[in-house]
Amino acid sequence: MKAAFLIFASAILAGCSTIGDDNSGQRVVYVCNYGPDLAVTYGPYVAQIESEEGTVTLRQRPATPGFWYESGTHSLRVNGDQITYKDRQMAPRQCRAN
Repeated sequence: MKAAFLIFASAILAGCSTIGDDNSGQRVVYVCNYGPDLAVTYGPYVAQIESEEGTVTLRQRPATPGFWYESGTHSLRVNGDQITYKDRQMAPRQCRAN
């Protein structure tokens, strides 16, 4: 049952993650409780976070509920239109889709 849910959730994300014919991904801007807003582009099994310091690419990990992306220094938890973002220097930020 859990495996079926993960496959289903991945299929939904993959289906929603591309717009247009160029596979550029879905870009969402989030307003956070502190710090600058975040722009995240979701693609198949990855999320790219754009910041003043550059772009960080995070890989999707199994999670329930929602989605979880991480790299060696960053973590992004997605649940509906809300995210929790952590990087190596800051406390977790709570953000909501704008």
